[in-house]
Amino acid sequence: MRTRLINRNLLTPILLVLLFVAAGSVSGQIHEGALYQITARHSGKCLEVDGGVSAFNNGALVVQRECNNLSNQQWTLNSVDGANVYKITAKHSNKVLDVFGGVFSGADQVIVEQWDWNRSQNQMWKINPLGNGFFSIIAMHSGKALDIRGALRDDGAQAQQYTFAYGANQEWMLTEIPVCASDDSLISTFTGRAELRTTHPNAPGPFFASIRLSTKFSECRTALTISDFAPVRVSFNTPLGPNTLSLTVAEQGIGSFNSSTGRIAIPVTFNLSNTILFFGNSRLPLVLATQDVGDMVSRTTGRATVRGTGTFVGGALNGFQATLVLTGTFSPIPR
Repeated sequence: MRTRLINRNLLTPILLVLLFVAAGSVSGQIHEGALYQITARHSGKCLEVDGGVSAFNNGALVVQRECNNLSNQQWTLNSVDGANVYKITAKHSNKVLDVFGGVFSGADQVIVEQWDWNRSQNQMWKINPLGNGFFSIIAMHSGKALDIRGALRDDGAQAQQYTFAYGANQEWMLTEIPVCASDDSLISTFTGRAELRTTHPNAPGPFFASIRLSTKFSECRTALTISDFAPVRVSFNTPLGPNTLSLTVAEQGIGSFNSSTGRIAIPVTFNLSNTILFFGNSRLPLVLATQDVGDMVSRTTGRATVRGTGTFVGGALNGFQATLVLTGTFSPIPR
């Protein structure tokens, strides 16, 4: 009996090695350049860049939040500098997962953020299979794991690096987001009305204008961009004389569309110019989104309402808020 126990003990490490090999290398399970959702095991919530799809800035924090299929929760994995080592890039911003402070940040609890890719090892991550479909994600410069602080389950709980201890808040599921087998893009025209309100006490308004814009739905109709936005112009009298305000698209990010719910979210920065030079020009960054069930794109009529609130930068409106509401109908219906 004793001999049989000894033999079993000798076999244990061999069996463990065989099980690890049978699991396969991570490169055999991860598809280079594919799009992934990264989910924390302890909370079931998705890793995201905080601030939504308009968070393009270096240093935007990385947190967990309820999975919502927006592009700031979608990541591509591209191998760099050796087996199982990847840069992890946010789809919406094209910035990578980065440990704050650079290659000398070796301590526990250092925050994780997004930053421009610079090939530093604090932007490189070794992805190791743990079994049952979960992985550890280890920073190359420090050997510490991607971790949700305090194992919190709340939305907005912060990502950090921490010594790996097989905690469920250090274990991640990588779910590949399917792509279309063929181009399923759609150009749809949105026709309706725009309403712009500002908090400036002396500004006239609200302003109303008819709109007609072209939108492109792509990537299985999950991504959304504005392909053509005709300038919106409103004329009104001021103490300095008649003025015409023009609203145009200055820049935009890749928006998202959920065909099953009809939900839309798209980051856009508008430019507001005035014919009276004294008022100057302003920029208005915001996210246009369907916020209520009644706002969603209708399956039968294509009608939808998107709205967003932002703060003006520059010009006489600098520092004041504005709300833009677009109400209209998509044709053809993107669902």
